[in-house]
Amino acid sequence: MRDFLHEFCAEWKPLPFRGRGREFGGWTGNSETSYQHTLRCFSRVTGNDPADFAPYVHCHRETGQLPFLPGSRATSFSERRMSVLCRWSLLNGSPSFTVVVLGDLENLRREARDSNDLFTEWRDRRFTVHGENAGYHLLQSVVHRMLTFWEREWCECLDELDYAVNTKVRNTLTNLWCFALLFTRLQLSDILSDETSSHLMFDLSFDRSRVYFKTLEMLRIFGDTIRETGRDLQEMDPKILLQRSSQRAGWDVRAFLRDDPVQDMALWENWRTLSEFQTAAEKRLLRRITEKTEEIKSLRDGVSCSLIQDNVSTQLPPIGEAVQRNLAP
Repeated sequence: MRDFLHEFCAEWKPLPFRGRGREFGGWTGNSETSYQHTLRCFSRVTGNDPADFAPYVHCHRETGQLPFLPGSRATSFSERRMSVLCRWSLLNGSPSFTVVVLGDLENLRREARDSNDLFTEWRDRRFTVHGENAGYHLLQSVVHRMLTFWEREWCECLDELDYAVNTKVRNTLTNLWCFALLFTRLQLSDILSDETSSHLMFDLSFDRSRVYFKTLEMLRIFGDTIRETGRDLQEMDPKILLQRSSQRAGWDVRAFLRDDPVQDMALWENWRTLSEFQTAAEKRLLRRITEKTEEIKSLRDGVSCSLIQDNVSTQLPPIGEAVQRNLAP
């Protein structure tokens, strides 16, 4: 259990350096066997969102403030994790398993208090749990449910970033700069408006340039983190489990897959459902990141060109003055 808490609470590392996620008990399965899988995301921080998972456990989390344009609200974000542990053992000679889930997502904790659907509503999500492989079947279902929380947290974080770095348009009624409708990109009318385009381009204070740079780098890091989740999930692919079981001593899948995994259709169908959902969720999130990246790059290029032109104009003398200077004896 200490290794389980360590992976959940310690500084994040790539999967090979994250600790002993698997502890196989060998061919007989007489000793305890465990598997741990952890999901990571970034979430917006609300006013009543505690930083630590529990009062007595300090969790290392990356935190910061989302970049925002002048006049918009400042919003904080924080790294969040969900970790599931499945432990198999023999109880009075019969195989048994225990599934434990930890998460510092407020949505997860709130819904866990209201229901037990992490472990009970697997049928509604087209999962099958039966036989002596029921422990791993349930593990697949729980990871799928965790991914729904994972995508929701990412969406809320990207929503907040989209709002904080959104395009501003002129409000002629109040003569104030106000936010465009959420998730609205620049329209043709905005580009044709000299007032709006000038506001977006000229940035002598470098504030917009700084915000655009931070936003682009943050979007890149977010994209890398989302892709990492997909790579880590491949560890649960039954095909990979069987390959490693035959290649490495002490990795016999019969320690926890007591029914023949090759013949266990539920194992493969559950994996297909799990894998397809994660792939689709990743594509949805990365598509949003790509679209926002292109939008910010366009705005950044416009600001860069205006800064270059302004710098040149301040260094060169007026044309009439230059001509007179060249004609002077």
